[in-house]
Amino acid sequence: MSKERLADSFTIGITYYKERGVEELVAEGERTPVRIGRHEGVQALGTNKVGCIVSLGITQTSRVDVLIVGTGTSELCPQAKTVAELVEPSLP
Repeated sequence: MSKERLADSFTIGITYYKERGVEELVAEGERTPVRIGRHEGVQALGTNKVGCIVSLGITQTSRVDVLIVGTGTSELCPQAKTVAELVEPSLP
């Protein structure tokens, strides 16, 4: 789907951190606990309040982050959670 303006778009990033657990997530503001499938994690605003992150713990020392960056930061969190729900079944 194409957007008429760049401001109506967002970027999705998925990152695996082999040696960094959820507790080491660098984010701003409140961290809201989330459970997606069989994984516990947190949802938070990205650094400088740019985007929204859903971070899912794999082990105590590893995690997968779903980051969505675009305009309307608070509106991006539902999309980040939806992408995390799609990714979660593939996680160990």
